[in-house]
Amino acid sequence: MYFFHFSSFFPPPPKVKGLQMSSFLRLPYWYIYVRTKQIHRNNKIRLYKTLIKPILCYGSVTWALTQTAQRMLNTFEKNILRRIYGRTQEGGYWRPSWNSELYSLYNQPNIMQDIKIRRLGWAGHVIRKE
Repeated sequence: MYFFHFSSFFPPPPKVKGLQMSSFLRLPYWYIYVRTKQIHRNNKIRLYKTLIKPILCYGSVTWALTQTAQRMLNTFEKNILRRIYGRTQEGGYWRPSWNSELYSLYNQPNIMQDIKIRRLGWAGHVIRKE
């Protein structure tokens, strides 16, 4: 396995002209690659697990998570997974994927379970330090 830099592998996002697309330019750089159909789904999941999720969970072991923060983190993760996996065709019609379908396809712990695992690891470090 070899290492490559993410920005050297993909070209920069296209420049969008016009006022109606001004919100497109405010999106993060990685969001464009999550939405594109030119990158395979497995590579998008790899991008999510290696680039987006660690940045999102940085310092989460010391957070005092409220219900609102937990809901926001879960919503963000579900939105990203919906962008990656897309819609489901059922009976000739396309519908949004349900949360249970998303997590069965993703087959990894959700973001709150991941934060709880990180907290347990941090607690072990604190106990060993004392």
